[in-house]
Amino acid sequence: MPIRLGTKEGRVAVQPSFIEEMEKIREVQRARIMSEVRKHKRELQRSDIGTWNKRLIMKKIADLRNRYMKLLDTQADIHSGRCGLDYEISRLRKLPYKRLLVKLHKDSMGTLHTFLIGETHKLTTTIGQENFKNSRSQYRYQDFIGKKYEHGPYFICVDKRCLGDSELIWHIIPSPDPKSRCRHMHTSVNGHTGASNPLDFVQRTCWGSFNGIIQNLCMDGDIPEIFLLLHRFAEVLVLDDALTDMETLISYGLCREVR
Repeated sequence: MPIRLGTKEGRVAVQPSFIEEMEKIREVQRARIMSEVRKHKRELQRSDIGTWNKRLIMKKIADLRNRYMKLLDTQADIHSGRCGLDYEISRLRKLPYKRLLVKLHKDSMGTLHTFLIGETHKLTTTIGQENFKNSRSQYRYQDFIGKKYEHGPYFICVDKRCLGDSELIWHIIPSPDPKSRCRHMHTSVNGHTGASNPLDFVQRTCWGSFNGIIQNLCMDGDIPEIFLLLHRFAEVLVLDDALTDMETLISYGLCREVR
């Protein structure tokens, strides 16, 4: 039975395998951090290292040790209590998703991928002045201003292999039509790959101001924060910064006006 965790949207169903995969990622992170610490300690032993560089390396080691402590297994491992798997699960409780699950997927080359997946509720966005970057686009989309649009739900899928790297491998798949080449206003899908499984589609994302933040979170492997940020990304509709325009989303039945 899935573990049930509460959120403001109701209750989030979390597969036990989701938490298991999260802990495996934390173990890899701990090993990577200790490897970095050992490398910096070897640098400190060099005879030609200057005082300034020595201070920088010692600061790096301190920062790495702090990150390591936050990845220990239980809250009792450090005095602040803001660490460990229990704390990560408490952060999952606050995510605005319907459920969190894990899916194993074998691609066309036979490589097995582990996807961490969050299923959102339906999202609602009101088009206001902040949805535009320039007046020309505002004039083009003036009929949308002040209206409320419902879109989703989405399956937000993160490939486990990318965590610890700077480039997120992910998919935002509309639940009403998972195989649609039209997904979200700020993504586009290459329609010439011949893939039939949505997880094999080549998705391009226009991150906008989210780019730097998502890179840092991906490097840290901060799963609750990654899924929170991707949910916020899914909510945003900036009409003049879109890879797929509003008219196309509406025509595909993926977005509709609500009153």
